[in-house]
Formats: sequence, structure tokens, C-alpha cells
Amino acid sequence: MFVIGVLIGSGISFVYFNQSSSREGDSAYQAGFDAAKKRVEDSSFGAIMRTPDEIKVLSGTVTKVNGNKVDFHIQSTRPFDEPTLDNRTITIVAETKISKLIQKDQKVFQSEMETFIKSSQIKEGATLATPPEPFSYAPALLADITVGDVLTVIAEENIKTKKEFTATDIQIQPKPINN
Repeated sequence: MFVIGVLIGSGISFVYFNQSSSREGDSAYQAGFDAAKKRVEDSSFGAIMRTPDEIKVLSGTVTKVNGNKVDFHIQSTRPFDEPTLDNRTITIVAETKISKLIQKDQKVFQSEMETFIKSSQIKEGATLATPPEPFSYAPALLADITVGDVLTVIAEENIKTKKEFTATDIQIQPKPINN
């Protein structure tokens, strides 16, 4: 009987102390991770990885369209960003401006670029004109947004920590050309 009591007591002690050390290991791991994160953020390299205090523009891929709500997935380049914010929901209202970016013909864009370069060389010291963009904007509708589209979404408010927000401007990026 004594032997059975010792075995049961040993088993219970083993389970108890292993759970305790597991909890201590988890907190030690978290403390180590937090220290490493702080060290990286405090370094000169950390400035690159630090998320700005205010974000009003995000880009991502559409995963779902449901009425005036669009779900999209962003790819954060910052490893310490909150992973639950990789998936966001955009609310589109009547005032939301939606446009589709259309790739310009390469010859047209090249001509615009040459004109820009010439004008910037002639007027030394003058305010430079804005360089031409390789695409033009066309008005679009909510119905033009489909799953798989890449969007650039602009909001009036800070959306850094918002899971859902109202867009003021949405740009549908051109689809890649498959050769």
C-alpha cells in the first residue's frame, strides 16, 4: 500500500512540476521575444521595420465582395505588425471614389517622359513638373471590383489598427499581363 501511495504521489508531483516549468518556459520565451523585438526596434534597422503612427493608405488583394463591403488581405512587410490586421473590411459609401488604373501605351508614356525630361533641363532652378505616370485613371463602379483584384485603398481616418473602415478613394490596380 505504501508503494502505491509513493507511486501516485510521484506521478502527481511529476505532472504538477512539469506544468509549472512549462508555464515558466512560456513566460521566459515571451520575455526573450519581447526583449529581442525591443532591441530590433531600437536599432537603426528597426526604424525601417517600425510601423508609422498613422496609416491612411493600404494595398491588398480582394478576398470577398458582399454588397458594399469588400474584404481584402494585405501583405505587411513589418514582422512585428499585428497579424490579425492582415485581413480588413472596406465599407464603400456613395461618396467613395472608385477608379481603375489603365496601363498607358508604352510609346505614349515614353513620349511623355521625354517631354518631361526636356522641360526639366530647360528651366534650371524652376519648380519641376510632376513626372508622367505609366497609367491613366478611369472611373469605375463597385461592381468592377472582383475577387483577386489588387486595390489601393485610401481613408480619411487613421486605419492603422482598424479591422473595418470606410474608404474615401479606391484604385483598382491593372492586372498583370501574362505572356
